[in-house]
Amino acid sequence: MKKLLPSTGFTTGAAAAASARANLYWIIFGKKINKVTLVLPNKNNLDINVNFEKNRAFVIKNSGDDPDITNNAKIYSEVTIIDGSRQIFITGGKGVGIVTKKGLQLPIGSYAINPVPQKIIKQNLIDILPNNKSILITVTIENGEALAKKTFNERLGIVQGLSILGTTGIVTPMSIEAIKVTIELQIDVLLAEKTKHFYLVPGKIGEKFIKNIFCGAKTVQVSNYFDCALNYLSSKGIKHFAIAGHPGKLAKIAEGHYNTHSKVANQANHFITKRLNLNDSFNTVEEIISSGANFNIIAKDISLRILKDYSIYVSCYLCNMKGQLIGKYEV
Repeated sequence: MKKLLPSTGFTTGAAAAASARANLYWIIFGKKINKVTLVLPNKNNLDINVNFEKNRAFVIKNSGDDPDITNNAKIYSEVTIIDGSRQIFITGGKGVGIVTKKGLQLPIGSYAINPVPQKIIKQNLIDILPNNKSILITVTIENGEALAKKTFNERLGIVQGLSILGTTGIVTPMSIEAIKVTIELQIDVLLAEKTKHFYLVPGKIGEKFIKNIFCGAKTVQVSNYFDCALNYLSSKGIKHFAIAGHPGKLAKIAEGHYNTHSKVANQANHFITKRLNLNDSFNTVEEIISSGANFNIIAKDISLRILKDYSIYVSCYLCNMKGQLIGKYEV
């Protein structure tokens, strides 16, 4: 059977733009439309279905095959006509987060509706806006506050709801671009707070481990994408930070694999076995750890490889699956 390509979806910003246009169209022309054609930043068109509930339109978010937490969420954009000369003001309401930290693209105290989604909304409404009127658009997301608890928002300093994100209007399944943006935002927030010491970690195991060692440690979760994080830190002129996690993933960096996904980089147990001159055969890295091998050597290899490739000094802390320290190299 021929394998089907994964389907794309549309961003929360595109959903907000479509519901806003449908609401304005109904106010201006007295007609409820069930489909809106958006013009995206790349000049392509995108058709989005629209629904009406009492006196407002909404869009059901479609993330395609991407496991986006906002998939099937209802995105509302209420439109209020105000006096003015064709200006469009955008704010948030229930379910949209509020910015509480520096380092993001928005000022503290504002609703987390990023500049590009705002631009998409404005560009797709201006053509039907009366010459002698302005409008206020209020974006809300059903169950947004509950959904936000499953995201990185609180880590970024966005509280009480979700962010209205997206740079293209299109959601690509498992988009590396979306992951990259999240990594960069985490770093931006820490730099804006003038954090001097922080740790790159693959995920929750590494984060919990390093916070148990250093109370109040600041972390950036990067999943498998250390290349994205290191390139961004290098572009910001950062010369010193730390890395923490399980050697099953981090040891791949010592081999030069900065994308540590299993589809890209081989398992680390063979490299570790050879590097530590171990004679036994091990099925997993955890099995090597249980043998009592010296992982300080691996921690040093990781640090020196990053220094060689990125000219950044990195302390490295390694843990087992129980979150116990099993190797370190400090610079």
